Amino acid sequence: AVDYAAKFGSESPGQEIYAARAYDALMIVAEALRECGNRGADCLRDYLSGIRNYSGASAVLSFDSAGDVQTSFSLFRVQDKKFAR
Repeated sequence: AVDYAAKFGSESPGQEIYAARAYDALMIVAEALRECGNRGADCLRDYLSGIRNYSGASAVLSFDSAGDVQTSFSLFRVQDKKFAR
């Protein structure tokens, strides 16, 4: 961590999104494990595919029947101290 900070400085906002996405993933999996207990992988799959509009740290997340996350991703440019598209 010290070498990273010396080379790159503090984390950029671009890297912070990865931390937020990882946090969301962990919270969703923990919720699924609590719900399913020891009922197995099929329960976890079904639970995850049923998630709609999960309000996470990174975005509002939903999963489709294939298990792929459905969310929006936007890049913004800062101009005159304001976000611009």
